[in-house]
Amino acid sequence: MNSDKDLWEHFKSNASEIDKIVGEQVLWWESAKASGGGINLYVEDIFDATKEAEYFEWIYKSLINMKKALIPHIQDYKNQGN
Repeated sequence: MNSDKDLWEHFKSNASEIDKIVGEQVLWWESAKASGGGINLYVEDIFDATKEAEYFEWIYKSLINMKKALIPHIQDYKNQGN
């Protein structure tokens, strides 16, 4: 049986394609207990209420793009017998 680290490696080996679909560079990390990836939005003031809609729009679009980027790779991973 494969572990989550195998899927993580599959994502990481396709990082440039995933980055292109997401529209940003995905930051991949690995530790003894968990691995993952994510993107960051750097803002000057996270508590600026006038930017709230903009921040939520970024989160929404980012999640949709991550889904578009990762679902085909998950299917490919499963099709390889994992």
